[in-house]
Amino acid sequence: GNTGLEGIEDHAGNILYSIKGLLCKSSSHETFLLCSATIAHLSTLHPPSTYLAFSSCILPCFLAHPACSSSSIYIHDQLVTIIANMAKLPVASAQIVKCKAIYFLLDILDVRDPTEKSDELKAALERTVSKAAIALARLCLDCSMAACVIKLGGLDRLAGVTRLAMWNSQTVSVAVRAAVRTISSYG
Repeated sequence: GNTGLEGIEDHAGNILYSIKGLLCKSSSHETFLLCSATIAHLSTLHPPSTYLAFSSCILPCFLAHPACSSSSIYIHDQLVTIIANMAKLPVASAQIVKCKAIYFLLDILDVRDPTEKSDELKAALERTVSKAAIALARLCLDCSMAACVIKLGGLDRLAGVTRLAMWNSQTVSVAVRAAVRTISSYG
C-alpha cells in the first residue's frame, strides 16, 4: 500500500507546484486550509521538502491570501507550522521577514482566553501558540532577527502569554521560556 514516504522526493516538487497554483486561484478558506495543511504536513514529515517550499516562494502566497486574516485557529496552526519548519533554514529568514511572517507570529501571541471553552479549541490554541514561540526562537538565532523581535515587543508578548491561566499543560510555558532565552541571548 501507499502508507510510507518512499518516493516522496520524486513528487514533492510537483505537489508544491500544484498546491501553489491552487492557492493562487482560489479564495476559499476551505481550500486554503487544505493547501496549508498539505504543506505543513509535507514539510514536517519530509524535512527536505521544506527547502522546496522555501524555494517555491509559497509562504508569501499563503500570507497574502485573504484566508490568512481569518480568525480560524486551525488555519493559523497550519501557517505557524509552515513558518516554524521554514525557520529551521537560515537561508529562509529573508523571505520570512519580507512577507511579514514575524508580525504574523507575534500576532498569534496576542491570545486571550477563548470565550468558547471546548477542549479541542483550547488544544489547538495551545499547539499554535507553542509553535509560534518555537518559530520565533529558531528565527532569533540570528542577532538581527532577535533585535527586530525585541523592537516589535516580542518579549512583552511572550510574557503576556505566560500570564494566561488557560493552558492545560506546560507545553506553552516551556516553548515561551525557550524563546525568551534565545531572544535575550542573541538580541
